[in-house]
Amino acid sequence: MTHADLVKRAMRWLRNTKNCGVVASECIGLVHERPDAMGWSGGWAVLEGRYVEEGYSILLECKVSRNDFRNDLQKLSRVHSEYGLGNFRYYMTPPGLLKPDELPERWGLLEAHKTQVHVKKEASRFDSLIVAANERCILVILLCEQMRRNCKGWVGSENWAAVGGGVPFVRHGAGRS
Repeated sequence: MTHADLVKRAMRWLRNTKNCGVVASECIGLVHERPDAMGWSGGWAVLEGRYVEEGYSILLECKVSRNDFRNDLQKLSRVHSEYGLGNFRYYMTPPGLLKPDELPERWGLLEAHKTQVHVKKEASRFDSLIVAANERCILVILLCEQMRRNCKGWVGSENWAAVGGGVPFVRHGAGRS
């Protein structure tokens, strides 16, 4: 099983098993982390007469070798979990590659078998203002990219600039005239 195979399985698992309405691969936020797959699920609720956001995000890191896993443990967002992404975080591996007791605290483990994904260990929730801020940035980036692709007549390509490896944004003054 290749890394690309695992990423495809991870995205299907997020969409079909976890019912994530938004699923992305290799997305970039303000942290130095590029998750293999990430999904968001949830919406809005009314609490004491006001709208509040309710939902969660799930980050999946796909590993096909123990060496890749060991290298991943050295990332800043693993050493300092408050800088990572995802309310729930999982590693997805081929069967038998990792044991649950080898994982960072609160991380879960998924094993991709031929026809099913088995949850070997459930993840526990991470909550942090830094996590929330980074995820909002990713969602805005995804929305901007979708708008750029679908609304070229509304915001012409001459009004788009690229920063941070091709992340689009609208220049000041761009829009409908």
